[in-house]
Amino acid sequence: MTWRRSTLLATAVLVGFASGGCSGGDGDLDRAEMEAAIATQLAAEVGADEEPDIDCPEPIEAEVGATGTCHLQVDGEEARYEVAVEVTAIEDERASYSIEVADAPVG
Repeated sequence: MTWRRSTLLATAVLVGFASGGCSGGDGDLDRAEMEAAIATQLAAEVGADEEPDIDCPEPIEAEVGATGTCHLQVDGEEARYEVAVEVTAIEDERASYSIEVADAPVG
């Protein structure tokens, strides 16, 4: 599967806060849920049969305007791409965010 990189998408998806609202009181997004949602959305966007591996190594605050970087890697490919994440809205303990895949691989 060839992944077109540029602005692959900027679609809002919902993800819950970690541990029923907060992770240890810090108000971060649930990383595992966010990684799964991003992988599903990207695979659907490009019509892929398999979802890419998404890794969000650092927590992202559950606050509008908060940003973070995740990494995308497709099975069988060595290249990794950065995925920019920005929280766009918070409502009823759910966060909407936009994602954008970098044009070129990192490293």
